Amino acid sequence: MIIALSAAQIIEHDLHFIKIIFNFVKQTFNFTTMTNHKMPTLCPSCDETLKVETLRCEGCDTLVKGCYALPRFMRLTSEEQEFLLEFIECSGSLKELAARRSLSYPTVRNMLDNTIDHLKNIE
Repeated sequence: MIIALSAAQIIEHDLHFIKIIFNFVKQTFNFTTMTNHKMPTLCPSCDETLKVETLRCEGCDTLVKGCYALPRFMRLTSEEQEFLLEFIECSGSLKELAARRSLSYPTVRNMLDNTIDHLKNIE
């Protein structure tokens, strides 16, 4: 069975996924102590995309090992990630986001379109 989704449905699905990732990141990392330490997504030697190999529970020290691809959101640039998080905080209102950033609505719309294009091109 093939289901055709509209662009709005795809964006809504991606925003839902981004909200899940945002909440996970917020709950997992203590940003007050990690503000200058961002998880690398590219290899410093060859620029290939990094994969996650080990996850550790801080509560019981359990380790989960494997080879996991980073979520698409994590493979965006840090500027794109910050833009999308702020967009979500504005409840998806480009008008509010434009006002917050002191930018025009068309500029913010173009930033969103470019970020969506980048998301679509991430493997």
